[in-house]
Amino acid sequence: APGSTGSFIIISGDGATDAGLGVQSAVLLTELVYDNEGVVGDVALNILGVDFAPAGLDTNNQSSVGEYLNSVQTAGGSADLMDIYDAVYSQPNAAGLSAVYDDLSPEAFTSQQTGILFSNLKFSNNMLGSCPEKDGNCSWLNLQYNELSIDPTSQIMIGFDEETWGFDVGQRRAVNDTWDWGFGVSVESTDLTTGDRLGSDGERYQGGLLVRNRRGANTYSGTVSIGTGSYDSSRNFGTVMPGVSAASEQKFDVMAAHVQYSRLFDNWSNWYMLPMVDLGFTDISFDGFTESGAGAANLVVESYGETYTSLQPGVEFGNEFKSGANSVLRFRVKAGATLLSGDGMQIAAGWQGAPAGVSPFMVEGFLDDVFGNLELGLSQVFTKSGMSFSFTYTGQLASDTELHTGTLAVSIPF
Repeated sequence: APGSTGSFIIISGDGATDAGLGVQSAVLLTELVYDNEGVVGDVALNILGVDFAPAGLDTNNQSSVGEYLNSVQTAGGSADLMDIYDAVYSQPNAAGLSAVYDDLSPEAFTSQQTGILFSNLKFSNNMLGSCPEKDGNCSWLNLQYNELSIDPTSQIMIGFDEETWGFDVGQRRAVNDTWDWGFGVSVESTDLTTGDRLGSDGERYQGGLLVRNRRGANTYSGTVSIGTGSYDSSRNFGTVMPGVSAASEQKFDVMAAHVQYSRLFDNWSNWYMLPMVDLGFTDISFDGFTESGAGAANLVVESYGETYTSLQPGVEFGNEFKSGANSVLRFRVKAGATLLSGDGMQIAAGWQGAPAGVSPFMVEGFLDDVFGNLELGLSQVFTKSGMSFSFTYTGQLASDTELHTGTLAVSIPF
């Protein structure tokens, strides 16, 4: 039973014995005692106790799961959690124990915040940059597909992949010769997987407003946006409870504000250069939830959230060539960086079958804080109508994260 102690003679003057033991567990604290209790030749294996968070685990998140099990045991244990105890006791070393704790952890849910954050950054940029002309009224529609992935790191052992399909649509309207305002709406569907541990299908919705002031070559812009959405998730327990999965729904809200400054240099024939910098604040919050389908091993997760600051410096170069009597072909290249301030999402959770009064354990997700950005765009513009069609590729790369986005867009002046 969990927490048992005892002493077992394994070698005596009468020969060797295993005393019915099969002791090889990463969580048992043991010692060998020679000449046990003064009997020459006797060797005893003393079981001193149990530590569910032994040295050698791979990550702090795994140690948090182990410390939680220690707290459960101190509170008297729970017969409802015997499947978990059996899986933990059967691990002969820290590597096996680490894998079991990954199966029991809510760590995989932290992956959802990364996609939400980058979706919001992209939406703000689209509201400001989807109209190709620097002035005038414009309606725009973007169709987008992106792939986001994070590798396992020394902080988290569960990497993830997310595919997203979506669109955003909006308008920009001129108030006078120097002021513009506009709005945008974004709708996305996502498919997120963390290996074979978690699968989540999500929907994200955002709406926002923009304002812009042009003073000669200088442009000052700002956006505010709000969003909401949810993920339907299924979490598997691997070898801990084969064939068992827990279902849950994660509901979230997002609020953001951005300010941007840019200056246009266009005195080189058809070439231009547009340096810019964007400062943003994004707040993401999740409701608490309780899983179903795994009995006592269901996670009970408290509400959680995080606020991020983003700084995005960059410079864009572009040119255009006449492609017909009433059309031009434009291309542009934008290089820059995204600098993020804010921790990976922290989640506090416990098991439904744990004794009352046991505090939840905390796990933390991972988020790279420095990204290199590259954007390549090609547009066909019809000069009589002002309508344009374009394709844009955007890549954002960090040490353990990759985000690739393809966008088909149409813009219509009015």
